[in-house]
Amino acid sequence: MTAAGWLGVIAFVLGLLISVMIHEWGHFAAARRFGCKVTEFFVGFGTRLWSVRRGETEYGLKAIPAGGYVKIVGMTDLEPIPPEDEPRAFYRRPAWQRAVTLSAGSFMHLVIGFVLFFGRSPPGTTSPTRSGRIPARRSSSSSTAAASTAPSRSPPTP
Repeated sequence: MTAAGWLGVIAFVLGLLISVMIHEWGHFAAARRFGCKVTEFFVGFGTRLWSVRRGETEYGLKAIPAGGYVKIVGMTDLEPIPPEDEPRAFYRRPAWQRAVTLSAGSFMHLVIGFVLFFGRSPPGTTSPTRSGRIPARRSSSSSTAAASTAPSRSPPTP
């Protein structure tokens, strides 16, 4: 594979990991907003490559870049929970808060789509050409500009 090919593979994997991270952040932010205890936020599966603990949450990266997860205390009522964490358990939240938390990851994909689709240039601005450059404006006094804006006249057809 060429260097450009490998660069494309790396860009794809990084894009996928960023998308996964944003998805998981949606679940994380909603759970924290509703008072749930979140103990882990990881991108990837398998062996832990790197992690750091900030407050009560451990953030990290795992070896297989094929997804991620957020560990919320009390995702099921079968999970053993220390008595001090019981009030912050996910299953203790009202149904609407659980629904928002579970759908927040998918909602973040909608946000990513809007940012990618509408984030290219602000409304009312000139968008760049395919080369990435905005063409220079020509003054209206230039004969080339006048010729290019004049309507074409074709001879009348018999």
